[in-house]
Amino acid sequence: MSAILELPSIKNRTKFLTVEAYHALGELGLISKRTELIEGVVIQKMPKSPEHATMVLRLLRYLESVISKSLHIRSEQPITLQRSEPEPDISIIKGSIEDFAKAHPKRAELVIEVSLTTLNEDREMSSIYAEANIPEYWLFNLNNNTVEVYTNPSSNRYSEMKTLSSNDSISPKFDPNLIINLKELFIS
Repeated sequence: MSAILELPSIKNRTKFLTVEAYHALGELGLISKRTELIEGVVIQKMPKSPEHATMVLRLLRYLESVISKSLHIRSEQPITLQRSEPEPDISIIKGSIEDFAKAHPKRAELVIEVSLTTLNEDREMSSIYAEANIPEYWLFNLNNNTVEVYTNPSSNRYSEMKTLSSNDSISPKFDPNLIINLKELFIS
């Protein structure tokens, strides 16, 4: 199990389930829609601050204007993994929206979380995404206007992590020619 489950802020909101049981209970209306499954544990989602929501919307607007037509963007939508079904703030998925009409994606090219009050939890999520072999995870830290970039998944961790400031630029692994100036995204 991941260390995220040992965080007191998570431990107090937990119930253990399989992905299949989570789906079945959700279809019966027995699990709140404001949850996600992490390592078999049903976790209540936290409310979003205006600053968090604004950054997610800015990222969505920017990424929608620049990504390839062979990819699509999802916001707060499930990705079905082995023992988890997280709903990242943003995920970039190969294929069209219609490709996932019957089942949630099992993979993403990039997952992005925006963090203001849940930084430790969002950092621990890197192990979930690494275990699922998601090539890249970006964590936008609104506390200090930085982006933690996690790459090269191996087992249940990323072997590389670097922190970028709002003065830096970033390029996703799925399109190294795409250069994103972070200063354009962070709120002054």
